[in-house]
Amino acid sequence: MAKTKKNLVRISELVKRSGVSAPTIKHYINEGLLPQPIKPSKNMAYYEESCIERIKLIKKIQKEKFLPLDMIKRVIDSGDSYAQHLEMGEAIIKSHKVPLQAKKVIESKIERHSGYPVEKINILENEGLIHPEISNHGKIYDDSDCQIIAMMKQREEIGARFDYSVETLRIYRDAIKEAVSKDISLFARNMIGDISAEKAIKLLTEADETLDNFMVIYRYKMLRKMGEEAIKEVNDLANSLKILVFFPIEGLELPKQPPKNMMERCFYYLCKGDYKAIQKTLGNRKRKDADYDQVNFSILADILDGNLKEARKKVTTHMPKPSSYALNNAIAALTYLFSINDEGGFSVPMFNAKKMLAYLKRIEKSNERYVFSKYLALFICGAIYVLLPNAVNQHQEGVEILSRLSWPDTRKKLEEKTIPEWLIRTLEHEVFPAIEIRINRFLAEGYRKLGQNDKALVQLNEILAVSDPEGEMAEWAGMQRLLITK
Repeated sequence: MAKTKKNLVRISELVKRSGVSAPTIKHYINEGLLPQPIKPSKNMAYYEESCIERIKLIKKIQKEKFLPLDMIKRVIDSGDSYAQHLEMGEAIIKSHKVPLQAKKVIESKIERHSGYPVEKINILENEGLIHPEISNHGKIYDDSDCQIIAMMKQREEIGARFDYSVETLRIYRDAIKEAVSKDISLFARNMIGDISAEKAIKLLTEADETLDNFMVIYRYKMLRKMGEEAIKEVNDLANSLKILVFFPIEGLELPKQPPKNMMERCFYYLCKGDYKAIQKTLGNRKRKDADYDQVNFSILADILDGNLKEARKKVTTHMPKPSSYALNNAIAALTYLFSINDEGGFSVPMFNAKKMLAYLKRIEKSNERYVFSKYLALFICGAIYVLLPNAVNQHQEGVEILSRLSWPDTRKKLEEKTIPEWLIRTLEHEVFPAIEIRINRFLAEGYRKLGQNDKALVQLNEILAVSDPEGEMAEWAGMQRLLITK
């Protein structure tokens, strides 16, 4: 302590030199933006001197960029990519509109004028996104049409696919059309006949400008609000991920000695929580054509042991893209899911999320030959869909997947196969009960997110009926039930 004390400061000095209050500093610590202080005794705490500049940076970002703390933490943790992620953080919670000016252009010149293929321009027209006038000289594209075409070209140039842009614009097209229709109807019912023509013209021009401003302002506001919520939900994923993991188990049905069969031995060590023993049993499995069951055990052991970098490397080598096997896809998806919170910044976590969704989408269509593997893969898929932020909008799919899972049907099919009795008993009495109570929990969360509180209550009551009254699951279910019925 004496050797390092010169690099440490007391809270009073930290407050003085950073310019923020002690409660604010403690809040930053609780939010993970500052390291925990060193406490040589109960009433004494020392803070790293580097905290001073970090606090100033946090305040600077808050003042100049108006970013929330959840997002600031990711920006600061991104290290060398700080500037890039700061810009990306701004982009997530607000959008930028650059007006593009264009004159009216006839159909024969629109492709050369815009530098955009006429085939795509025709698709925009068919989708009702642009509305060229029809004249004796053919179609005429006005300023608005030309701006939309230029915008589509700009989106493609920065990497947005044409089909994605069209689908996005459809959403706004439909919403704006409905809003405009109701706006006109409301105006007709309330204004026409009651005001002079001069006032009506003024309302339809000057008042419309306020509505234009409102739509822009409100969209920025919603993008910011939902962007903040999505980032917070992603940052909170770490706590939810703990519920997914049910290994190790008590292992009351396990044999006294590890089985000789390699896969049975791996499952034995998985139940015991001895993840390094799994890797030792499997040995050095770096060949690209390694057995998938062995690879899955190896990756799962890496995930549970916190070796996410090694898990991603194995997924990249052995499962570079979704396959027809459900468990392979589930293990790959788990790897990318756990990796989301393992990286700072935004780029890599967003990439991991996209990869994860690609694997999840294939699970229901996969041709998994083992019933337990299929059951486990569907559980993982449904649970992740429920855990994902609201912006991803997969909660309904998650609930549907989880509600279809049936352990009795799976057990019957398992008994038809040559499986050791200890393994059947372990699945029956320990593994599947652990999965079932988690299915109830994820269903309860899913139904709540969908606004179906009556169905959520059924799942919460089921948890309270079968779980340890003093355990975490029962405590969580009791609290959620109070929130619903208050």
